Amino acid sequence: MNTPPHAPRHTLALAASLLTLVAACSEEEVARPVVSTNEPVAANPTLVADASDATGAPRTAIGAAEPRPASTAMSSPIEITRNAPGEVRVGEMFEYEIQVRNRGESAVRDVVITESLNGFARPGGSSEQAQGDQRAQGDQQAQGDQQAQGDQQAQGNQQAQGDQQAQGDQQAQGNQQAQGNQQAQGSQQAQGNQQGQGNQQGQGGRWTIARLAPGAEETLRGRLMAQSAGQANSCLSVDYSPVTCMQTTVVDPELTLRRRIVNAAGEPVRSAYVCDELFADYRVENVGTGATDPVTIRERLVQGLQADGRNAVELPAGEIPAGETFEARLPLRAEEPADYNGSATASTDALEVTSEPAALQLYRAQLAMEVSGPTKEYSGRLFQYDIQVSNPGDVPVLNSRVMLALPEGAQRVSTSRGDVGEKGIDIGVLDPGASRDFRVAFELPQPGSYEMAATAEGYCAEAQSAALTTEAIGVPALLVEVVDLEDPVRVDGETTYEIVVKNQGTAEDINIELGAQLPQQFAFVRAEGDTQVQAGDDRKLTFGRIDRLAPGEIASWHVMARALEAGKARMSVTLTSDATRQELVEMEPTTVF
Repeated sequence: MNTPPHAPRHTLALAASLLTLVAACSEEEVARPVVSTNEPVAANPTLVADASDATGAPRTAIGAAEPRPASTAMSSPIEITRNAPGEVRVGEMFEYEIQVRNRGESAVRDVVITESLNGFARPGGSSEQAQGDQRAQGDQQAQGDQQAQGDQQAQGNQQAQGDQQAQGDQQAQGNQQAQGNQQAQGSQQAQGNQQGQGNQQGQGGRWTIARLAPGAEETLRGRLMAQSAGQANSCLSVDYSPVTCMQTTVVDPELTLRRRIVNAAGEPVRSAYVCDELFADYRVENVGTGATDPVTIRERLVQGLQADGRNAVELPAGEIPAGETFEARLPLRAEEPADYNGSATASTDALEVTSEPAALQLYRAQLAMEVSGPTKEYSGRLFQYDIQVSNPGDVPVLNSRVMLALPEGAQRVSTSRGDVGEKGIDIGVLDPGASRDFRVAFELPQPGSYEMAATAEGYCAEAQSAALTTEAIGVPALLVEVVDLEDPVRVDGETTYEIVVKNQGTAEDINIELGAQLPQQFAFVRAEGDTQVQAGDDRKLTFGRIDRLAPGEIASWHVMARALEAGKARMSVTLTSDATRQELVEMEPTTVF
C-alpha cells in the first residue's frame, strides 16, 4: 500500500507546572522545570491514543504531567510533532519523522523520547533498537563532552572566586543526578522491553537529545511495520532533566578622588593672597563596576581657612554609578596667612580613597607709611611734606596708591609725582623691600593747627596711615594811611584828614596806640572815628587805644582842621602795637595859599 499524500501532522504539547528559582541562567539557560511523562501518543489519525500502557496501568494525561519540584509553576517547554501515514498495510514497512522543539526561553538537557508499540513491530528486531540507542548515546556523549567542558569552565570560574566547597557539592549532586537519570532511563528501557515482549510486539524506539537550546528543533526518524490488520498504537513519552542555574552579577566599585585649590578661573594655585577668590575643587569618579553606596567627601582645613564658614568639609556626593563622576566646587575664605598641605577623603561604608596632598601658601601683603614735615610755619608761606610708602612684607603689593588728606583751606597744592586725583597718587606694584618717596606742597593762608595725613592702600594689604600736625603761625601786618580830602586849602579854609589803620597780616594785633601832629599852618577843629580823639595845646592829637584788630579789619578817623597861614604843611601820624613795637610814622603834605 502506498503512503497517502498529505499525511496529517500531529502535535503533542506537553504542559507542566514548575517552580522557578529567582536567578538568572548563564548561556541563556534560565532555571526552568522539566517534566517526565509516558503519555501514549496516537501514531496516526486512525490509531487511537491509549490512556494506559499494555499492562493496564493508567498513564498521566497529556498536558497534565506532574512537574518536577520547583518554586513557580509554568507550562512545559517541549513540543513534539510526528509525521506518519494515516493508513498502512500489514507487513509493509513505512518511515516517519518526529520533530522535537523547545518552545521555552531556556535550554533543556537530557531529553529522552521513548516510543511504546502496540500492533507495530520495528523491522530488524532489537538490532535497530540497539543502533538507535547507540546513535543516541554517541550524540549524548559528544554533547556531554561539550557540556562537561562548559561545566569545567564554570567550575573554574567558581574556583577562581574561591568557592571550591560549593563546586565540590555541585559536582557531587551532578553525579548523583546523572546516576539517577541513567537508572531512570534504564528502568524505562527495561519496561519497554518487557512490555514489547508481553504483547509479543516489536520493541519501540528510544531517542536521546543531550541539549536543546531555546527555540531549537531536532528531527528524529524511525521505521515501523504493522503486524496485523486493525488498530495499532505508537505512543511517545518524553523526559528531560531540569537545568537550574543561578547567575549573580558581581560588581566591584572603585573610587578615585582629585582635590585641587583653584582660583576664579578654575586654575590650580599653590600660593595666593588671603583675599583672593579661592575654591576647593573636588572630583570623585567610580572607575569600577556597579554603583557605589552613598559617598561622602571630607576634609579638615587648616586654622584660618574656611569653607562655608567652617574649618571642616563634609560634602555628601550620593551614590555614584559605574563610569560616572561627582564634581563640586566650594568657595574658600582665608582669614589669615597660613601654610596648608592637606588632602581630602571620599568614603562609603565599604570604600575609602584619599586624594593626593596639595600645598597652599596664603599670604597677606604689607605696607608702611611715613609723613615728615614742619611742625610750625608762618601762615601764608609754602608748607612742604615728605611722604614715604614701603613694602616690609614677603610678597608684592599690587595696585598700591597713596591717598592724601590735605588740610582744609590748603591752596596751590602740588606733588613731585604730578597732580593729585580723586584716586590719590598711583604707586603701582611695590615689591618686597621697595619704597617710594615723594613731596607734597601747599599754602595755608590762615594761622591755626592743621593736620597733614596720608594713607597707603594696596591689594590684599591692610591700609596704613600717617599724619603730621603743623601749627600755622599768623603774622599781624598793620597799615596806616593819612589822606587830606581837600588840597590845596585857602587861608581860613578847612580840610579833613582821613586816617585809616588796617591789619593786612594773618594774625590779629592788640593794644594799638595811635597819635597825630597837626602842622603849624592848621588849627584843630574837631575829630570823629572808632575811638575818641583829644587835641592838646601844641596841636598834638591823642587817639583812644584799639584793644585788638583782627586780620583784614580796619579802624578809621576823620580830623577837621582850619588853615591859619600859607605854606607847605605836613600832617604826621604815629602807630605802635604789641606786634609793632617800633613806631610807624605816616605823613601827608598839604598846601595852604
